[in-house]
Amino acid sequence: MPPPSNPPTTVIGCDVGKAHIHIHDSRTRRTSVINNDPSHIATFSRQLDATCLVVCEATGGYEHALLTAMLKAAIPCHRADGNRVKAFLRSLGSMAKTDRIDAAGLAAYGRERHATLTRWKPLDGTRDQVGQLVRTRLDRVATRA
Repeated sequence: MPPPSNPPTTVIGCDVGKAHIHIHDSRTRRTSVINNDPSHIATFSRQLDATCLVVCEATGGYEHALLTAMLKAAIPCHRADGNRVKAFLRSLGSMAKTDRIDAAGLAAYGRERHATLTRWKPLDGTRDQVGQLVRTRLDRVATRA
């Protein structure tokens, strides 16, 4: 889905971990933490509207529940490449690395680059299954070696 021409009213940066998601709101400049489970994510998604943009990094699949919930709630979201976000933060002079700082950095990245960011859409089912099989195979090959 191409990015919209209108800028988002708010950019939400989400630093996704296995157990928690650190959320930074660019409008209020507040950071909060929710559990990374479907019920908490659904509650969070109901607080948003379609004029905001949610930005998260790819974190080995832990972001999947967040992206799926945003898609169901019709909230635009972008799954950012971690290397690009890291380079962006370095260009701003930020070298610190905490979950709060990462969430704020993702929000700043989305706020500045919203016009060029592609919106996330799920892969078709077959392609997703093949990707999971490939990742499993690579993991088992690495374990064997």
